[in-house]
Formats: sequence, structure tokens, C-alpha cells
Amino acid sequence: MPKIVFIQVSYYIFTTLSEYLESVSNKNWIFPDFKDKCPICGGNNCPVRIGFYYRWIFDFNEKKLLYIPIARYLCKRKNVNFKNKSADKTFSLLPSSIIPYHHYDINCLLSLSKNKYLNNMTFLDCSNELVLHFEPLDILFGVSTAVKYLKMFDSGRIKLRFFRRNSYFNNINFVLRFFNKINNNLFKYFSTFYNKYNRFIFGTPSQQR
Repeated sequence: MPKIVFIQVSYYIFTTLSEYLESVSNKNWIFPDFKDKCPICGGNNCPVRIGFYYRWIFDFNEKKLLYIPIARYLCKRKNVNFKNKSADKTFSLLPSSIIPYHHYDINCLLSLSKNKYLNNMTFLDCSNELVLHFEPLDILFGVSTAVKYLKMFDSGRIKLRFFRRNSYFNNINFVLRFFNKINNNLFKYFSTFYNKYNRFIFGTPSQQR
């Protein structure tokens, strides 16, 4: 049986992951239909939703382990001018607070970065603090995982400093406030920055594989 390959489209949601999960489970969530333009071929009235796949995610703010449904779509190649036969045939909508191929959400990354850079905690203390935060959940979060997440944060900060040409991005406190602002359901920051550049900051799913 051939392997189904799909791309992930970052999908901004104005709710918590728990609220998203409950709404989807109750079939009350309205997903976009992409009738105007297919993310893959650019055709009109093209993609059809073909169910979900699921991801285990640790929701930092609510201290829960959630089994999050990720909506999947099939591109029916309605754009007759689309000639790339090797292009992905399916795509999925990844809620914006989920980092591709990571079990801990962006709020977790921000808390980890704050403890390391503002509270001057060691990598070991940072990882232990996170484990304590999630109790009584049984999680495994070691030093190597903490280092990996902090490298991701540093990479995003460096990219922002270069892209925005703003010396304030040298200041860790400023960067944390900035990330919190664009991650706290503020539409103006999402529409002007987060939706367009979050892949640029945190990397694409293919880079995280």
C-alpha cells in the first residue's frame, strides 16, 4: 500500500487546544473549505476533507495530555495548469500553538526559555521544573529535550533579529514578550505576523522530521 504524503498548513485558532478538541469532538467546529484556492494546486472548489489524524500534545497552560485531531484534506487537482505530478496530494491543518513534530506546545517553549534565560536556571533545573509543572501526568522531559527546544527558541530569535532588523531582539525579555503577544489570540498580531512568519521562525514540518 503506497504511503500517503501530506503537507501541514498552520491553522490559527482563537481557542485553547482543550476547547478546540471538545468542539471538534462534538462536531461543532467549522473547518475552512478552501473553495477559493487550494493550498496545493491553487484550484477553485478543489480540496475535500478526508477525516483526521491524531497527535498527543501536552497542553502547558491546562496541564493536560490531549489527543488532538488534525483535519486532513485531499487535493483533487482542479487547477488544470498545475503540472507538478510529484507534489503532495494531501494537506492537514495544524493548530497554531502546536510545533510540528513536537509533543509540547509553544507555551511550553516560552516557559522553558523564560526559566533558562531570565531565571538563569540550568538545563537540568529547567527540565525538572517542567516535569513538576505537569504533575501528576507521567512525562519524560530530559535535558536533551530542553536543549532542543531552547535551540529552537534561539533560532527564532536570531531570525527575527535579522528579518526585522531590530536590535531589541537581542534582549531575551523583549523576545519573550513578543512571542507571548503573537501567541495570545491577538488577531492583529496574527494577521500581520504570526500567520505569515511562524514557519519561518519555528521551521517547517519537513525540517522537524
